[in-house]
Amino acid sequence: MIPFKIALLSLALVCPLASAASYDCPKAVSNVEKMVCADPELSRLDDDLHGSYKRAVARVGDELAMRQWQRNWLKSQALNGCKTAQCVKVAYGTRVKLLDDAVPSRWTGQYARYYKGKADRNQGDILLIAVGENAAIVEGMTTWPDPDEQVRPGQFGSLGAFSGEHLIVEAEECQASMTLKGKVLRVDDSKTCSGTNGTFGAEYRRK
Repeated sequence: MIPFKIALLSLALVCPLASAASYDCPKAVSNVEKMVCADPELSRLDDDLHGSYKRAVARVGDELAMRQWQRNWLKSQALNGCKTAQCVKVAYGTRVKLLDDAVPSRWTGQYARYYKGKADRNQGDILLIAVGENAAIVEGMTTWPDPDEQVRPGQFGSLGAFSGEHLIVEAEECQASMTLKGKVLRVDDSKTCSGTNGTFGAEYRRK
């Protein structure tokens, strides 16, 4: 059995300096883990995924951003919501394609929200990964207090397109324009990207 790279990648993402170790399939817990261990084709795709991830990190150069991107996917509903081997195959194929499309870019990185020169008390983070010739994966997380002072989380993920000096997101649930000057990312959004009353519109700085 080819070592189960989801577990291996999970270990590497948490402890990047740890030496690689084979995953013990008899200890598989999640449905996806069990399906990969039981299906030779999925096991092969898992090996392909591991190779694509390593090559993407080497090619892009920003290991921290790539690690966070992969961690987000490993926890995503797109993967963990799978109930069938076919669903996992599609998820793996899509992921390998994205990893293979990742390219070096001054935009790629992790950004934290700031307000008047200081880290914003309403937390916000944006992850950008350039893919292909003219696009970038955009993933965001934010929190804000509602009228009852309860902290509400919001998040979104989409594909943006470069237009001149701007990165434009035009998803059904979110429209945003981003500009990058040095380490400062400026985001103007439609105030719907993170749900009602939430916004990603702010200044962000590269971590």
